[in-house]
Amino acid sequence: LEMSADMRWTMLGILSRNGAADIDELLAAESDADVSDYGEKRALSVRAAQPDVALKAKWLAELQSPRELKGLANQRAVMSGLFPSNQTALQLEVLPQILHPLPDLSDTSDPYFLSSYTSLLLTAMCVERSSALMQKTLDEQAARLNSTASRFLREALQADRQCLALRSAQ
Repeated sequence: LEMSADMRWTMLGILSRNGAADIDELLAAESDADVSDYGEKRALSVRAAQPDVALKAKWLAELQSPRELKGLANQRAVMSGLFPSNQTALQLEVLPQILHPLPDLSDTSDPYFLSSYTSLLLTAMCVERSSALMQKTLDEQAARLNSTASRFLREALQADRQCLALRSAQ
């Protein structure tokens, strides 16, 4: 079947987040076929979506202290693909690695990066532990968080608590 590049990238994203065994080969083939800026961003997002906790930790380390991943657009591409909706267990597993560097990122990162980091990586997980970890970070680090980090962390906590409340009401 003939498919547009956008549809092929979407399919690769689905395969990646679901752990397709041959994703690296498929990704390499599509990256060779689509060398556009759009293709590069989608490839980053597809790579980040793979359900591997070690890979997630590697991407987080790169986002927090970039060595190879330069530019906000590339960083946002990784952030947007890092935790697809079917990977909340992986997101919860690395949540301390997301939250711990927030005070330092508040000091060193620009507001655009920080707003993307917090809003894309702290999506609602709907479990008590995620709310507790976010609340603990606010309780212990509020004085060290800049207004951007504080705002988006509070919004993430609120969304997580609302999700929990909806679940308990059902």
